[in-house]
Amino acid sequence: MPPHEKYVLKNGLTVLLLEKHGVPMINVFALLKTGSAADPSGQSGLASVTAGLLRKGTKGRTAQQFAADLDYIGGEFEAEAGADYSSVAAEFLTKDLERGLGLFSDAVLHPTFPQAEVDKLLAQSVDAVRGRRMIRSRCWGCTTTDICMERILTAGSAAGTRLRCNGSAGRDCEIL
Repeated sequence: MPPHEKYVLKNGLTVLLLEKHGVPMINVFALLKTGSAADPSGQSGLASVTAGLLRKGTKGRTAQQFAADLDYIGGEFEAEAGADYSSVAAEFLTKDLERGLGLFSDAVLHPTFPQAEVDKLLAQSVDAVRGRRMIRSRCWGCTTTDICMERILTAGSAAGTRLRCNGSAGRDCEIL
C-alpha cells in the first residue's frame, strides 16, 4: 500500500488518507462490512437495491437535485453491493471538496428511499431481465448440464429464475 495516514474516528470509522498533491482530484471510498449475503430471507436483492437508491433522494435533496448538484461539480458517484461487502465511491475536483463531501455524506447518512424511486428501480431491474433471452453473465464453475440460480426482483419480492449453462465454465446462460 502506498504511504498513507490512518485515523480512527470516535464512532469507530477507520479513515485512510492517501495524498497525491500533483493531482487536483478527490476520491472518497467507503467500504461497508455487509453485502448481498446478509440479505434477509425472502428479500434477495435488498443490498443491491439499497445501494442503487442512495443517490435517489436524501433528507435534503430529491433524486433530480442530487444529480444536478453532482453534475454541477462534474463529479461521479457510485454505490454497489457485492456478496460480502457494499461500497460507495465518489470523485470530484479538489476545488469542490466541500460540495463533493456534502453529496457523499448526504447520500450515505441521510437516504430517504422514496417509494416512487424504489418502484422505478425495481421495474427497471425486471425489464432488464425480461428483455433478454440470453443472460450475458458468467456461470463460474458450471458444466454443460449444470443449472444455476439467479435471483431477480419481481413486484417487490424475490423470485428465483433458473438458468442453464450453454457450455463450459464461464459461458453464457439461458433463462429456462
